[in-house]
Amino acid sequence: MCYKYITKIRKSKIFVYQPKTIFTGYISELLLAKHLLKLTLILAFANTSFIPIKSMKKFLLLFLILFSAEAKAQDSLSNFNQKRNQINQTGMKVLGGWAIANITIGSVGFYKTKSATKYFHQMSIFWNVVNLGIATAGFYGAKEASNKTMTLAESLHEQHKTEQVLLLNAGLDVAYIVGGFYLSRRGSHKSSDRLLGYGNSIILQGAFLLLFDGSMFAIQKYQGKTADNFLNKVQVGFNGKQIGLIYQL
Repeated sequence: MCYKYITKIRKSKIFVYQPKTIFTGYISELLLAKHLLKLTLILAFANTSFIPIKSMKKFLLLFLILFSAEAKAQDSLSNFNQKRNQINQTGMKVLGGWAIANITIGSVGFYKTKSATKYFHQMSIFWNVVNLGIATAGFYGAKEASNKTMTLAESLHEQHKTEQVLLLNAGLDVAYIVGGFYLSRRGSHKSSDRLLGYGNSIILQGAFLLLFDGSMFAIQKYQGKTADNFLNKVQVGFNGKQIGLIYQL
């Protein structure tokens, strides 16, 4: 689309001349909005009959459509980020609940049991004190992140990083389980209640974390795919001189 006239105020006089063609589909929204706003103000305050009323209405309509599209795009992106942070907060609540339950049961079991079971509960306490610290920091970190405004690139990067961290954690969980079996087997061979109890406890904790991280990864992976719906509405345009993004309503 091109506009037939552009007006310019100079020393209280209005000059009309032929402008260069403006391709609205190929310039950035903010740059176009800035020019439209300036032009609208000029038309509003200038006493001129050179510009038809219909053209002014078109300018205003395009201006409103432009900002409506930008607001809708920002809203979709904000919802995408909010959903990711809500999933993380819920996950940290689950991890924190598991940690508190294990610390409570482990504390009672440590003083009321003997042999390998006593050490089983002791390791549960040690392990879940760490889990509780991670859950607390993770929850407040996700809550704080909910208040941040991110660009499209930053949002996709954060989503990818979250998925990769969960995948890495799942790999470490497998290593915990293997290590627990090793300690348990070694404790059986050496008749060591401590190693046997610690090993069995680590197997249980590793199995839970594997289930937890695996579930979180699957949920976040599904959440990440919702970004495809947003990206499918974004088109990149280039006319040889200018490049920009178009968001389809």
